[in-house]
Amino acid sequence: MMREARPPFRHPDPPFTDIEGSTKLLHELGAAAYRLSAQVGDTYWMPIIACRLGGALVVGGKPLIAATVLSSGEALLEESGSSSSWMIEMNGERRAQIEAQLDAETFAAAWEAGRGLTADEAVALALHPHD
Repeated sequence: MMREARPPFRHPDPPFTDIEGSTKLLHELGAAAYRLSAQVGDTYWMPIIACRLGGALVVGGKPLIAATVLSSGEALLEESGSSSSWMIEMNGERRAQIEAQLDAETFAAAWEAGRGLTADEAVALALHPHD
């Protein structure tokens, strides 16, 4: 019996097409994923979520906060020894975007500040940057 050929899978259009809306959605999804990871004690995903939120911040036009949040996520991944090649590549791309938007001294200070944050602190900063 032959199967009928299906058209290739197509991702649905995103619910937001503007940067601000997309960034808001990424923050909401990141916050939900982080809460779920914390509830079940899955510490593997926590630094990854921090990195992803840092990426959303730079895309959303907040490079200073993005540097701090991304730095925290990277430091936590290094400590756990669980960084993978796709994460290293993605973080490198985001870091380059951040560095292109900040002067070297500002970037270095924000990056250093992030290295001392816990995942909880980095995610809180990403979700509530002005609190």
